[in-house]
Parts: sequence; structure tokens; C-alpha cells
Amino acid sequence: MPLVIAHRGASAYAPENTLKAFALAADQCADMCELDVIATSDGALAVFHDDTTGRWEAHDHDVRQVSMAHMQALDIGGEKVPHLADVLDLARTRGMQLNVELKHAGVARQVLDAI
Repeated sequence: MPLVIAHRGASAYAPENTLKAFALAADQCADMCELDVIATSDGALAVFHDDTTGRWEAHDHDVRQVSMAHMQALDIGGEKVPHLADVLDLARTRGMQLNVELKHAGVARQVLDAI
């Protein structure tokens, strides 16, 4: 039987890679959520797809060169960029499996520790 994997959460119905998108995917009975993780300049693990912030703000900053506070100030369709820990908490609470994509090398140990 095939798995239903919600790409970046229920991204057709809620802003991608946000807690709202992941919760909606669980509500829609997805078997798993795919998400993207990138480390910010202060070492936080942001759940965010793009390498830069250009799609969400006028200045095109490299995500690895800005803080998590900067990332959380972005407006992602009315939602905020979540920390990986927040998505992990939601997944545990809702019984949701995750497919975690690492956007850059060097964060695997940090992501494994968080999981």
C-alpha cells in the first residue's frame, strides 16, 4: 500500500514548512511529512526550504548568514518559520512520521540529536 507523504506539510492548503501545514497534513491523515532543515547563523535548526530568504522578503539573504530571530520575523503566508524542535514535538503528539531533508552538509549530528 502506498504511503501518503505530505511535501512540506499540506503545502497546497497551508504555507509550506509551517506548523499549520504539518498539523493540517496530520488532520488529512497523511502518513508522513517531508520537511527541509537548514541551520541559521546562530546554530538554530530552521524548517525552511530555500537557501535564501528572497521569496519572503525584499532582501535576498543566505539563510546560513542570518539568525533564527530573523527567520522567524519572515511572514510565510501569515505563518512563522518553525524550529525543528517545534515540528518534532508536533509530530510526536500527532503520531506523524517525518522525512527530514538536510539542506546543507554539517548539520546531520545536530538534527539526529534533536530527533
